[in-house]
This record gives sequence, structure tokens and C-alpha cells, in this order.
Amino acid sequence: MVYGTEPCAPHYKKWNMRGGKVEERDGWEPRRCAAREVWEESHEAIRIHPGELYELGTVSFRRIGSYTVWHVHVYIADRFEQMKPLRGKDVRWVPQDKVLSMDILPGDKHLFQYVLAEKRNDALMIRDASGHVEWYLGALQERWPA
Repeated sequence: MVYGTEPCAPHYKKWNMRGGKVEERDGWEPRRCAAREVWEESHEAIRIHPGELYELGTVSFRRIGSYTVWHVHVYIADRFEQMKPLRGKDVRWVPQDKVLSMDILPGDKHLFQYVLAEKRNDALMIRDASGHVEWYLGALQERWPA
């Protein structure tokens, strides 16, 4: 988990999972991006080989009134290599049973439940202008109440 320290970010002063954008240096591959982001955002303390990442699915985010859709590939790792101790208060390993009790955005609690269940599936999150979130899980057939 990483603590939001940028005042303009949505997760400012909240805990969140790590993520980032797929880049050319990743060969445009989401699995390689996920491994790189863990390395960078753990301050080069944690290394995960891309082959150790298991895809749980894709979460798509859309704001009502916007044509922009973000597709987030969700991975978990059973093994990692800790290169050095984690430093600073902004990065922390958290036991799975403690994640939902952390200070995270209300809409993220559903995403965390999705990830912690370790079920292969796809989801869609739609946020309206007031911040209300609707979740749809499993090929958009089942509404996941917020």
C-alpha cells in the first residue's frame, strides 16, 4: 500500500494500491508495467519478476458525461524479492485482513474486495459528477452495490 502525498491527487492522505501507466519502456505490456511500478514505488526495495504476477482481470473506470475510459489490469503476486528494507511512512506491506480497515477512498473498498477475493473477473466502475460510484462485476451482468 502507498500513502497519497500529492495534494492534487485523488488519493491524497489516503492509502491505495500501486499502479501506473503502461509505457513504451515496458514494451507496452501491462504485466511488465506492474512489475516496474512495484519496483519504482517501493523506492527500489521490492522486485517482482513479471512471470510471478497473476492477472485477476481488468477494471474499467468511467465518469458519467466523459468519453474517457481507463482500463486497469489487476495483478497479484505470490512471491517477491525484497532488496532492502522499506523506508518511509508512505510505503507499507499490509496483511490482507487489515486492508479494508485502512483509510482508503470509499469507492476503492469495492475494488479492494475484488482484488482480495482473488477471483478472475472483469469489472466496470462508473462515477457520476457527485462522486457516487456504481460497480458492475462479471461482464457487466451483475451490479455490485456501492
